[in-house]
Formats: sequence, C-alpha cells, structure tokens
Amino acid sequence: MKGELERKGLRLALALLAALVTLLLVRVGASQVPNDDERLQEKLRAVIEAESKPDALDPETAAEIREKYLSGIALADENYRKWLADFNSRSVELRTLEWVEILAGFPGPKSIDEAVKKADLIVIGSAVAVRFLPTTPAIGRTLVTVRVDHVLKRSGSDSSQELVVAFGGGPAPYPGDPSRAVIGYVAAAPLLLPGDIAILFLQQSPGGAGWYEPQILTGVNKIQDGMAVTIEDSPLQPLIDHKPLAEAVQAIATAIASATDPP
Repeated sequence: MKGELERKGLRLALALLAALVTLLLVRVGASQVPNDDERLQEKLRAVIEAESKPDALDPETAAEIREKYLSGIALADENYRKWLADFNSRSVELRTLEWVEILAGFPGPKSIDEAVKKADLIVIGSAVAVRFLPTTPAIGRTLVTVRVDHVLKRSGSDSSQELVVAFGGGPAPYPGDPSRAVIGYVAAAPLLLPGDIAILFLQQSPGGAGWYEPQILTGVNKIQDGMAVTIEDSPLQPLIDHKPLAEAVQAIATAIASATDPP
C-alpha cells in the first residue's frame, strides 16, 4: 500500500512538473530548454497518461526525468532573468505590446459576500508606476504602485495613500523570437499599467513584504469610459459590471454594509 501511494505521489509530482515545463516553453522559447532526449519525454507523457497503473514508472527513469527537467527549469529561469534585465534597461511603450494569457484556473471568491469579507482593502485606485521582477519559476511578477483615490473598505491601520500591488506575469520574450516582447498576464487578475484606474479588492500578501495582491476574479475591475468592467465569470458581474462608477461604488458600499452587519 505504501509503495503504491509513493508511486502515485511521484506520478502527480511529474505531472505538475510537466505542466510547469510546458509553461516555461511558452514563456522563454522552446529552444532555451534542453530537448535532446525524446525517449524521456515520451516516457513522461506515457506515465502521466497511465496514472492508474502502479508500475508505470521505475525509479531510475523517474530520477533521470527529474534531473533533466529541473536542469531545464534552472536554465529557463536564468535566461529569463537576463532577458528581463535587458528589457528593464530599455524604454518600452508597454501598451504597444501583445498580451498573452499565461495562467488560469485559480480559485477565487464564489460570492459577493465572500469577496467583501476576504478583502483587506477595497479601493478605487490609479496605477502610477510599475516594476517588473523575475521569479522562480520564470513566470514574472509585476509590482504596481497604486495611488488610492477612494477607500471603500480598510482593515487594520494602514492609511497609506499609495500601495504596492503584486500581480503575476509581466514582460516575456515571444516564443522563438526573444527580440520580441509580450505581456504575460493572469486572466483572472490582469495587471495594471500606468494610467489604468480600477476598483480593487485586495488582500495582504502572505509573504509579509508589505504588498497587496488582487483577489482572483473579483480583484481587478477596471474603469473604462466611466463604467466599471469586471472579469468574466466574476461574482461581481451582476452587481457592478458596465455600471457607471458612482452606481458601482454605491452597490459595493451596500454589499460591504450587508456583509459586516451582525446576524
């Protein structure tokens, strides 16, 4: 029984690793990741497809696969750090870059009430600056400085008029053409660029860096032509989507009051 559980755990780890490598291939270009052993790749795919078979993977092959792909991830990370350092040294008009979705499927609040209760901060804010950082794996992180224009909910004593909000994604080389940059973004929490205004549902970053992070689905609601625009499938859609800003603010204020009222 123990051996079977260990094999299942190993197969799950390899499946996650394969998904990560697939993402890295998109992010940094396939030519930058070692790809010289088709037998191992075929074996890995077969293992993932045969997850129900307890003898699908032998330890020697598992170790070989792990070593090769971890080496590939390390190389991809290093290449991305160098590429991003060069990108940051140049003046690039960010709004001219193509946007490419890089991650999806994260859970978010399932209701307006949950979104309100979990938010440490709900504000209308304007993005005034961005800073792009490399991460491991090579997904990227964008730190957006947000000027607080109006506070709807604030937990704790933080009265800052400017916040740092951490988003997943950022500039990345186009696959196969590192001279061409794109913006990688998380569709359920798209990053802001300077000049963007949004209603933000934020939670304090668990890393303790003093940053905030947007909620998934409910965190980023851009203001476009005076209207609030929610993320697709956000539970906030029926409340504020394509509503005038003043009406959206009033609806959120009512939801906050309802969520904090005693039963």
